Amino acid sequence: MIHSASIAALLIAGTISFLSPCILPLVPPYLIYLIGATIERVSSDGPESSF
Repeated sequence: MIHSASIAALLIAGTISFLSPCILPLVPPYLIYLIGATIERVSSDGPESSF
C-alpha cells in the first residue's frame, strides 16, 4: 500500500521527532563529533593544539 503524504506533514513529523526528549540530549555530542573536536578540548578553555 502506498500512501501519499504532503511535504509539510513530513516536515512537521520530523521536527516533532527531532525535538523529542530522548533525541534532543544527543544533539550536542553529535555536533561536537561533526566539528571534529574532542570532549576534552571543548571542556577546557585552552588554545587548540595543532599536530
